[in-house]
Amino acid sequence: MAVTHRESPLPFFRHDIGPRLKPRTRHLLETYSGIKPEDVILHLHEIRDRAWSFQKYPCIGQWVFLLPRMPSLPWYKDILDRIKAGSSILDIGCCFAQDLRFLAADGAPTANMYATDITPDFWGLSYDLFRDKAFFDARFITADVLGSMPWLGQLETNIDIFLVNQVFHLFDAARQLVMAKNIVALSQSNSWVVGWQIGSINGAALPVRTETGGETGSAGSDTKLFHNDATWRELWQQVGQETNTEWSVETRMQALSEWGYEKEDTNWMGRGAIGFEFICRRVV
Repeated sequence: MAVTHRESPLPFFRHDIGPRLKPRTRHLLETYSGIKPEDVILHLHEIRDRAWSFQKYPCIGQWVFLLPRMPSLPWYKDILDRIKAGSSILDIGCCFAQDLRFLAADGAPTANMYATDITPDFWGLSYDLFRDKAFFDARFITADVLGSMPWLGQLETNIDIFLVNQVFHLFDAARQLVMAKNIVALSQSNSWVVGWQIGSINGAALPVRTETGGETGSAGSDTKLFHNDATWRELWQQVGQETNTEWSVETRMQALSEWGYEKEDTNWMGRGAIGFEFICRRVV
């Protein structure tokens, strides 16, 4: 049966899930969350519509939160092994904290998991999405990583692993630097900053506009910096210089079609948009 939704004028709203519901995500919902196979699609539409009423983010409008990018990262097993061994992890800009759920489903203990977002409604909705409030023990903190961070006292430890998925690309270069330095303030020797986001083949600061000509206005800055390997390394070199730390940087770029995006999903991003994955390891 077809599912219908209200029209949205934004270019990053897709009515149908299409190919974004990958087998690995469906498996998570059916086994970890216990959702019957025949109920998955309607369940996802209900959650997405509620989330869209909170914030009109591209990752929600285009169903990007369904893409299993976290377990597809080349460093995923290393991350999983560290958490199983007792390391802490903080998911910054977590939305539904779907990436933490993949880790939990793969056996990572959730007691050392933390998550932050500026929209606390997403956290409550995440329990409805994954139906795991009774056993998912990660702690949520309402926080703006660009702010003064009075919430630091709610963390019980320095953080070993930072997940920063689909966040840096919301901001211009100046705000990205502020965010990275705030992350460093929570880090320690051998901390990792890991994530995936939209990048640019040429590494470019671009205005992201709607189909009607106005700025998206849904989050972040009007001009957003989309990285390639060179610009990402420049950012972390500057971060290191200004925080007296040292970071080793590794990146991987992939065609967005390999992630599950369709051509119409990326038209609003401009030319040269690409999938960008990274890990930054603190050396000193």
